[in-house]
Amino acid sequence: MAKVKLFGILSTKVALDELIIEADNIEELLIKLSVMESKLNMEELKKSLIFVNNKNIIELNMFKTKIGLNDNVSILSPIAGATLWSLFPEKTKDIMENVLKFEKVDERLDVIRYKSTASIGNIIDLKTTPMGLGKMGIGTVHHIALRVKDENELIEWSNMLKERGFIVSPVRDRKYFKSIYFREKGGNLFEIATDGPGFTVDEPVGELGKNLKLPSQYESIRDEIEKKLPPINVKEF
Repeated sequence: MAKVKLFGILSTKVALDELIIEADNIEELLIKLSVMESKLNMEELKKSLIFVNNKNIIELNMFKTKIGLNDNVSILSPIAGATLWSLFPEKTKDIMENVLKFEKVDERLDVIRYKSTASIGNIIDLKTTPMGLGKMGIGTVHHIALRVKDENELIEWSNMLKERGFIVSPVRDRKYFKSIYFREKGGNLFEIATDGPGFTVDEPVGELGKNLKLPSQYESIRDEIEKKLPPINVKEF
């Protein structure tokens, strides 16, 4: 018997956040969960982030990971996508379809739905009613990030956007990835970022999240920063 905790949209769909399920491995658990809760399907569950006793199943044996009595399984739904508000929806629509090459898959009332080729986080909805610029604060999204394979692909995108008249930032080195930024004519800020090198450039997978990592320019004030942070207690299962 394993204790299963659901997070995000998964919890919302079934109106509960904790279950007890008897299963020998993660795949069997997901099958039983999809049968018990008809609003959850295997495709959605397999795209979720799954942890056994705080360890990602990617580090274990994926869906064949063994589970048993007193194991804790956490299932977190990935971000489905985002909704864009625009000063000039028609101009944003043109960017989505003819520059970023998103596929238009639906249109209802004042919303156009676009889909990318990615398996998760692949939906962007565009409101066709003109909206003003948002104000920075809680609940406001600063930008939408899109991914590319590597820096060569990033430079290709930068050159193409410049040719189309966009003002594109220089390549920013964020240590864990490199990226560029540009603002489309409807007012939305986009980031295009590389997949790598990733968070394992300065610590192994098993140590991720255990220590505070700072950009090099802030290392000199580490003590000051750490004093202002609330304590974090890591529970061991």
